[in-house]
Amino acid sequence: MGIVSSKPDDGAALYLRDQNRLNISSLVVTSPRKRTSVNVVPNAFPTTKITAQRTLGDTSPIEFVQ
Repeated sequence: MGIVSSKPDDGAALYLRDQNRLNISSLVVTSPRKRTSVNVVPNAFPTTKITAQRTLGDTSPIEFVQ
């Protein structure tokens, strides 16, 4: 997998290495208050790119542990 960019103007892209072992249709990250933080969506199969997007209008940074 790749990394999500920390700059707002950069395209945030994650890359799958082996699609036969892992297939993601959608991933939604929520906060403890049930607010959506990040939507992660791949392009059509065969997936070549996964895009991570924030909720519209939300420009605050995302903190995560890898």
